[in-house]
Amino acid sequence: MGRIDVTLKKLLTGRAPAFQEQIGLPRQIDFLPGEVLEDTELRVDVLARRHGGDGPWFHAELQSTNKADMLLRMLRYRSGLTNRLAVEKRFAPTESVPLPDLDQVCVYVGQSPMKMANSVNDRGLHFGFRLIDARSLDPERQLSSVSVNDNVLGVLCRNGSTPDRIDRILAKVASLGLPERSDAFARLLVLSDLRGMRDRVLTRREEMGFSVDLSGVPMVEDAFLRERARTERETRAGMVINALEGRFGEDSVPAGVRDALEDLNVDALTRMIMRVPNAKSVEGVLGNHMPVSARTYG
Repeated sequence: MGRIDVTLKKLLTGRAPAFQEQIGLPRQIDFLPGEVLEDTELRVDVLARRHGGDGPWFHAELQSTNKADMLLRMLRYRSGLTNRLAVEKRFAPTESVPLPDLDQVCVYVGQSPMKMANSVNDRGLHFGFRLIDARSLDPERQLSSVSVNDNVLGVLCRNGSTPDRIDRILAKVASLGLPERSDAFARLLVLSDLRGMRDRVLTRREEMGFSVDLSGVPMVEDAFLRERARTERETRAGMVINALEGRFGEDSVPAGVRDALEDLNVDALTRMIMRVPNAKSVEGVLGNHMPVSARTYG
């Protein structure tokens, strides 16, 4: 998870009622840890439920790039979350209600046109999730909110990165005390880069004359640590690929495996590397992470 993902998640889970409403979540919600299950490597960006415990569960993903496998990811998340809720006794399946009421949404915040599939209807499988382009959201609802998190998220909305609206967001940020101001400015800096307005934000802050201290901002430190972890995951994923190709041949690793492996944690990848010397097949190393189309049965 890079700095963009960290920023988006912290803004949404740190109280952003206007943004929550615009993407179909209640204003008052309780957030749960993102692990799908303790014995898996799956994590979701947001898992929540209306404060008080009634109504559906909400699962939200915040996506800054188009992912060709997003539909498959959301289906996998749904299966894992259903299992987790049952194991934790938050949901008890019955004959009439075999699955929990789970509202899934993916919010796309990238710059290029959104082009991800969000539904499938094939041979008895009917599945879909809500897919929202942040540029379809109303920036005025964000800027009129009393939450600075909402104000900062406004830069991602429809025409939210115009010079006038950036100045209004900066004015909200400038009114905060130094620690909160520095934190909010750092987050605005990250998100404005998605709209090509990072230099504008930096220039206008200097012109407006308010100070910020980014040296001890938790978001910046957290993003650095997560970025370092992401790099380590990518390195370990490459080591798995190299080990598999060294043992089973250069064409032995199916397409798409690297992307799947980079989503796993370092411990899981290390275990895979240790399995390679004694494995009889690539599938024996990758297990459930082997693409379905490449699996052998018998």
